[in-house]
Amino acid sequence: MSNSGSVRRSVAHFRLGRWFVTSGARAKLVGQSITDAFNRHAKGDFGNVCEEDFDANLDAIAEGLHIVSSYRCDNNQGSTSKVYVITEADRSMTTLLLAPEY
Repeated sequence: MSNSGSVRRSVAHFRLGRWFVTSGARAKLVGQSITDAFNRHAKGDFGNVCEEDFDANLDAIAEGLHIVSSYRCDNNQGSTSKVYVITEADRSMTTLLLAPEY
């Protein structure tokens, strides 16, 4: 079941570590949408993920595994681009990348 039409939020918060944005995402996306994606991810709003991935993220927070979110972010061409935000299992870093870079 996809939650793309609604927003679900987990109660769990987690450290992002250092933030990284790939050069492709930095060149294509509007700056505020990058910040918004990191903030949503850190609050447990995993964006457009299926029910299984949402539940896997909750387990990953509890068990110290990697966490993956997916969003549509405004791009500099007047539309949106699909991005992923991935926090490493050790919470040392979180990376935002375009879907084709995944």
